[in-house]
Amino acid sequence: MGAWVTVCVLVRPAELSDCVHFIDIHCPELKGLPKRERLGRCGWWGDEEACAFLLRLYRGLGGEVFVAELNGEMVGEVEVLPHDDCLLDPRAYVNVLWVRKGFRGRGVGRALISAASGWARSEGYERLDTIPEEGSVTFYRKLGFKVVATQCKAEKRLVRKGVIPDLKCCEDVRAQDAPSGKTLVAGTYRPGLFSWFVAWFDTHTRYRTPVAYEVRCPSLEGGAWVALMDWFCRGRASLIAFTQGEPRVREFRSMVEVATQIALTTGVEDLFIQTWGKYVPALREAGYAVLKTNIPWMSLRIA
Repeated sequence: MGAWVTVCVLVRPAELSDCVHFIDIHCPELKGLPKRERLGRCGWWGDEEACAFLLRLYRGLGGEVFVAELNGEMVGEVEVLPHDDCLLDPRAYVNVLWVRKGFRGRGVGRALISAASGWARSEGYERLDTIPEEGSVTFYRKLGFKVVATQCKAEKRLVRKGVIPDLKCCEDVRAQDAPSGKTLVAGTYRPGLFSWFVAWFDTHTRYRTPVAYEVRCPSLEGGAWVALMDWFCRGRASLIAFTQGEPRVREFRSMVEVATQIALTTGVEDLFIQTWGKYVPALREAGYAVLKTNIPWMSLRIA
């Protein structure tokens, strides 16, 4: 009769000294390549200094990063943040969950989600949410997560015609003007304050300093919204947008049209927008190509 083998996964908060090992979790095949190539292909997790920036930012925003060890070897990590600006209402959010290839199916991911849930509960949240990778939906379902909303992705190739628009309705804002207390309605693949500070202070993976405006719009609750162009590569930017409340579809269309004009003044060639599925009609009416719909937003009740 065969012996039972108990696999013990140790999960603990990450330390700065762990950052050198994140490349082994995410992209070990890139070890030895130049730093710029590692960052371009693997993001923050491909470089120790960039990963340390990420870890400090998480904790500065009240979040946490946990790592998983199996037999003394680091084999996975989970990054969890407050998402107080979520359109659905405040909740905790799993920004990244990754288990090293060769160690999947051993309970590592489950142990990391358990740690993230415990952290979220201790912070007073009733829900832990995430947008999973396509191949991970079944994993999250098995843990009790349910699809509670959907998102979409859209993009527009911008063509300059004639004189560059004059943005009289816009007023410059800077990094210190973070839109705390506002609702994130575009750029919704990550919590808004995380995206805001990454755009301004990430010198590792961002192409250039962002451009941000407060846009006057009397029809919106609060009379204004905040638009930020997050440059993630040459010529391409993502719209991060904050409002005081939830815009109606026609209001969101107006926001997108203004964002397009802002992009035209700042050298953006392709503007990417990820937002809630309800705004697909507004994106199409504004001339955007909808790349993907029905992206699942999954939620787990933890309280």
